[in-house]
Amino acid sequence: MKEKIKMLIIFVLGGITIGGISVYAATVISSINVGYSNESSKLVATNVQGAIDELYQKSKIPNVDLSTLPNIVSVYEYNDDSDSNDYCISGDEKTCKLSNCYKTIDKDSCKPGTIVNYKVNDGKIVRFHVIKDNGSTLTLQSQKNTVYNVAWYKDARDSTKGPLTVLPVLEEKTKDWNNVNMLTYEMGKTVFEDNSYTTCSETGQIWKCTESKYTLPERSARARMITTQEVTKLGCKSGNQSSGKKSCPIWLYNYLYNTINVDDHVENGAIHNYGYWTMSSNDNPMYALSVTNLGALGGDVSNYVDLNNRGARAVVEITKP
Repeated sequence: MKEKIKMLIIFVLGGITIGGISVYAATVISSINVGYSNESSKLVATNVQGAIDELYQKSKIPNVDLSTLPNIVSVYEYNDDSDSNDYCISGDEKTCKLSNCYKTIDKDSCKPGTIVNYKVNDGKIVRFHVIKDNGSTLTLQSQKNTVYNVAWYKDARDSTKGPLTVLPVLEEKTKDWNNVNMLTYEMGKTVFEDNSYTTCSETGQIWKCTESKYTLPERSARARMITTQEVTKLGCKSGNQSSGKKSCPIWLYNYLYNTINVDDHVENGAIHNYGYWTMSSNDNPMYALSVTNLGALGGDVSNYVDLNNRGARAVVEITKP
């Protein structure tokens, strides 16, 4: 990898065309302005800087020094139209298009679903999707479950206790993600927009969350779970096994059991999870809400709070550079 990048730099300085890289001047210029032909390499990038970033991101060489990479390693436009030339739902497709949306302070410049490869610490890159862009901060959710096979609350079918089982596991798993912002919040209070911990009821396939039914002491952590309010804003409606209706965007329920991209992760004896928990409970204290592999927001009998066939996806906040 280092040798490849060294060659790219030599080509820029030498002012020649070789190996599919076209340089338009013999002087030192910004690598983002240097054209790159991706015909033979099949990379997505069309400039030298993009090619360098993409080689880093796609590299499987174990001794790559991640500490030398920027925190935002690469960003791709999400597109779930399979007939499109820019089709990109996972970030691995060769048709994925690189995006610079994170470089602007404009609100909503990074659309929901935008794929972000982010260096959470100097030894780990995690792939996320954008939930929200407020102009200065990106709220992201991990593409796959961060923790697997964990109940919302394992000791009883009682959501009034709060997510006392899954939330601490998620916090422990992400405690060394030093490159994401520390979040401090208190249950039942809207410290962050759409982040009040509430009990939700369903009317006409829409979950509405209005009343706080459980409280926990103030918490500080690197990650939390997604809220029902956030999921609903992204288009998810209620659904169960019999309805067969997928209302959520693919990126929200992908990498679950029997979905488009099937996660090959194996942990705690289970190959796949059927969903992941949200922060919100049902108005029936036996259930909590989860995003399911059926592409819907579930809160019925398949979502008993003590079931462990679901996990959690880390929701984090990062500051735009």
